[in-house]
Amino acid sequence: MHADGSLAAWEKSVADGVTVLHSRHVIAEPGFHVLKLWTLDPALVLQKLVVDTGGLRPSYLGPPESAVHTAPRTAGPEGSRR
Repeated sequence: MHADGSLAAWEKSVADGVTVLHSRHVIAEPGFHVLKLWTLDPALVLQKLVVDTGGLRPSYLGPPESAVHTAPRTAGPEGSRR
């Protein structure tokens, strides 16, 4: 979380009231993928998660919330919905 421990990074986080972190991942195959997040510290709050699949335009607050899209669910072995 504190990869950049510089005074400038701390001052920006305090002034903006947020810490913005970026990571880049390569997905080998198209299709359904699962993103898992774990709570490592009870004092941390994840306010927004942005997944840029291309075309993200820069903005101060990030993109607006998108509509919820879920993959179709399939029946489990006992016929119940998963």
